[in-house]
Amino acid sequence: MTFMDRMKAPDFLKGIAIIGIIMQHAYEGVYGTSADHDLFSFFPGLFTTYFRFDLRSLSSISQSILKLTEMGYQGVHVFVIIAGFLAIYSTNKVAFEPYRYYGRRFSRIYPLYWIALSGVIAFDVLVYGKLAEVHLGGATNMQILGMYLGFYDNSTNAWVLNPALWFITMVIQLFMFFPLLRGLLIRVKDVKFLVLTGALSTIFLYIFMNSSPLAGYFAGCWLFEFAFGMVLANRFEKFEKILSSFKFMIFLVPVYFIGFYLANFAVVWPIGRQLYGVSLTLFLWTLYNLLVKVKSLKIITNAFVFVGVNSYALFLINLPFIHKYFDLVSNYAASWSGPIFGSPYNFMYLPIQSYLIILLSYIVVMLFIAFVLTKTDNFLHRKLYSWGSKQSSMKVSDN
Repeated sequence: MTFMDRMKAPDFLKGIAIIGIIMQHAYEGVYGTSADHDLFSFFPGLFTTYFRFDLRSLSSISQSILKLTEMGYQGVHVFVIIAGFLAIYSTNKVAFEPYRYYGRRFSRIYPLYWIALSGVIAFDVLVYGKLAEVHLGGATNMQILGMYLGFYDNSTNAWVLNPALWFITMVIQLFMFFPLLRGLLIRVKDVKFLVLTGALSTIFLYIFMNSSPLAGYFAGCWLFEFAFGMVLANRFEKFEKILSSFKFMIFLVPVYFIGFYLANFAVVWPIGRQLYGVSLTLFLWTLYNLLVKVKSLKIITNAFVFVGVNSYALFLINLPFIHKYFDLVSNYAASWSGPIFGSPYNFMYLPIQSYLIILLSYIVVMLFIAFVLTKTDNFLHRKLYSWGSKQSSMKVSDN
């Protein structure tokens, strides 16, 4: 495997993760989620009570299988681990300066974030004549300002502008703490670092598990996954040998299911969540290393890599327009059904085959828009870098 192929692995993982997230958002928005068996609640036997597979008819089987797409939320774990990996990998071979790091990192986050948020606001103003959905009462100017700064407040109507932005709030916190985490990793061994961050994450998850359905707005709840990504980058050569083994991929399957099973019970939920998040990421990485060796499957790996390259833009724009898109092309009237992740629409009776066709077309449309946004963002960064280089040269010549 070439060095270039190895460096495509993070994008491959992000590509699969974002597709899973979009499928989850679509399913919940179109078919709804039972309030009694919310996938993100912490009831004993969650999986067996929520995913009831009815084998009495082909349509029931199809609907039950389709319901599994709600597990796409696990793509968030992949994103967090890859964020930790890239944070270390991009700084290990250069002199690390925290302020310069903050500048680079936030310049990669905020411009595209602002463009996406502005697009949602412009759409709402054009369609509804006001900010946010009309039936949710709109949002105040201060709430909108908070969203632009990266403050996600799910207690106000502002969050309906883009419910997916909770992730941006959380990941910004992780990047803020990264210099401290990097310094700690340098001073202690990898195992001690993972034990410490794992213990802290578990404590925070227990604290927040009953106050937030995602237990995710606070970065401390994702500390272990981010730290694991850092260690993965720090020991990349050793991990690569392991992550190229088919036997290791087989080993990860029961580990994942054990973690997911433990996550069904509140008393061990934090441990299970971290276990299935890490094992899923390693499984996908191993899968990439195996697929890239098969030339006939190159087109598949490259397709997911392409999606992964545009995954940040996809994450920002996929949720706000899902319901509007389905409403526009499905010819099924939307109706109110308890919102999940800010999804007030529910079609319920949309045939599965129609749903899948519309979902595929939606992914294609969103991928095209994300591609344009990513190219625009890269163009702005090149211009900004060019301008910064000219300014530095002028200062040097003046001196």
